[in-house]
Amino acid sequence: MNAYDRALFRRSLVAMAVLSALTAVTAVATDEATSTVATRLARLSALAPLVIATAELAVGAHARARGELRAIEALGAAPWRSLRGVELAGALVAAVSLLVLVAPFTDATSLLPAVRPLIEWTFAADGTRAFAPGLVVHDDGALDLMTSSAATPARLHAATWGAVACVAPIACVVPSWAATPMSVAVRFASGGIATLLAIVGLHLVAAARVPAPVAAAAALPLALSLWRSRR
Repeated sequence: MNAYDRALFRRSLVAMAVLSALTAVTAVATDEATSTVATRLARLSALAPLVIATAELAVGAHARARGELRAIEALGAAPWRSLRGVELAGALVAAVSLLVLVAPFTDATSLLPAVRPLIEWTFAADGTRAFAPGLVVHDDGALDLMTSSAATPARLHAATWGAVACVAPIACVVPSWAATPMSVAVRFASGGIATLLAIVGLHLVAAARVPAPVAAAAALPLALSLWRSRR
């Protein structure tokens, strides 16, 4: 990176940090009371591509308004090459968000919407006990309290990789997509379709209607518009 790339890199990281903080504050203020830190981390990781795109577009627009990009492009640089620092900052934040999403302290079950009973009961084979998260009820009415677990390890593992299959391709494409000049119509169309496909994909994966890798198709509108704009 040259000096200007490093300057854009720093600006972009600051913008992404500010937007991430605002997103986190909004999430904490508006989430349901039962949300945990683990589920909020998963949601923030899933929203990282939106934060990255917004920050990159804002920094790029500011640099263009100041004439910086025009000067660099006049020297022969491709339009997207002049925003390499912005793109690299987005790629770094995308990588960090994916690491957080797959971390053991993150609960991705909230990203896969599914209707489940508030309390899931199971019964012993002999019918003498009923089990719920954190509770055992004996046939004589006695209660035993246990350590509660919001989700089983198997469910956490399936939810994590189901969410990664949908979020990761978008997170990988967004830094280059946001740093590449394209028309407003193409930008909104590709971004809107990708968002819709991501939401539908997460619901279909949660309902076990499609395998998780199919959800990666949500990134196709972004990839196609990126390829078309750089061709």
